[in-house]
Amino acid sequence: MRTPHTRVHPVTGVKLRRAERDITVVYGGMTRTARVKGWFPEGADDGLMWREDGAAADRALAEMKAADARALRRAARRIVKKLRAARYETLTFRGLSALIMGTPGGFDALDHTNFRQRHSAALLLALLDKRPELVREIEAATSSMMA
Repeated sequence: MRTPHTRVHPVTGVKLRRAERDITVVYGGMTRTARVKGWFPEGADDGLMWREDGAAADRALAEMKAADARALRRAARRIVKKLRAARYETLTFRGLSALIMGTPGGFDALDHTNFRQRHSAALLLALLDKRPELVREIEAATSSMMA
């Protein structure tokens, strides 16, 4: 199928030309620039893209999500060590994952969870990093929810 060189924007009626542009992809405080193809108006207004046109932006987003997930897993491992040193010896990485993410493999699946879930996990990890004793309150709250 041949790609048309020009199109009319379906909402604004502005004439769009097939071109490549750099766009900024933002995720969780990280940014990446990706070169995408599409139909764009003169200036900086929004354009139109086919699904494959945005593949570079999709890859940039996936890279940022993976980096975020790796950072959270590293933080969780560090916090497990800190909790063990603070006399919470029975807690493991999988145990902390079950406590915070709801499943023992939850931290391993961070690449596939949405931003809100990841943000909530990051907040809980930050709290546990500052106040390790909160792990007992979280365990108690989890137990009462399951009863």
